[in-house]
Amino acid sequence: MNRLIRRDRFMFERHSLTKVEDPFFARSTVRFFLYNPYSLPGLNDLIKECSSELGQYQQLQEDRIIEKIEKRQWYLLTERSLCPLAGRSFLTHRAGERSVATQADIQAKYEDLTSVVKFGPGKWQKSHIDYHGAVNSFFLLSNRSRSMSNEGQVIFSDPGDLANTIRTFTQEWVRLEADELSFKLDSAEHWYGELRNQKQTFLHADDHWDVSGKSWHWVPVIPDIVYEYRGGEK
Repeated sequence: MNRLIRRDRFMFERHSLTKVEDPFFARSTVRFFLYNPYSLPGLNDLIKECSSELGQYQQLQEDRIIEKIEKRQWYLLTERSLCPLAGRSFLTHRAGERSVATQADIQAKYEDLTSVVKFGPGKWQKSHIDYHGAVNSFFLLSNRSRSMSNEGQVIFSDPGDLANTIRTFTQEWVRLEADELSFKLDSAEHWYGELRNQKQTFLHADDHWDVSGKSWHWVPVIPDIVYEYRGGEK
């Protein structure tokens, strides 16, 4: 059965590359199922990831979805792939040309996926953000009904229109970069590819950087990169 899976989950679950369709062919399959996303497991999650901040499907841009496939951020798993990432050989496509790549080429190109997922020091890095459109619709309608008294105000031009909406901020445990290795000895350790989710709410909250002392922002504030040390985060 066909299934779409995010790269971090692919690494964590350690699937075989023989079941992964080459992005060149996977994108046409994904385009086909866009008209019936429930028939392809995982596609709805990809759609939500590529949708606007309000999670509105009508604002979805198809090219953003295909880009995720082409950049190998999402994978199409299938039992009968036209051109699996692993095998005796596979076709590469560049500028309309087709050429055969060897098994050694495959190993080198996808070394990050074929290596065993390990446990060790690292950092929490932003993976993706899930905006809960269905849940937030209640707050959006409620906020909009209050702001409609302001004649001429365009919807969402006032940050208050997004008050109390929620989102899930997901971070992935990744390896340290070369210029961050000084943190290695004191770093906490987790499985590479492990995810953690944190809920945020859009509020008019304290902001020591704002002149008024408050601003509209996501609470709690979460940086894109967090270093976790054995004694706690910094």
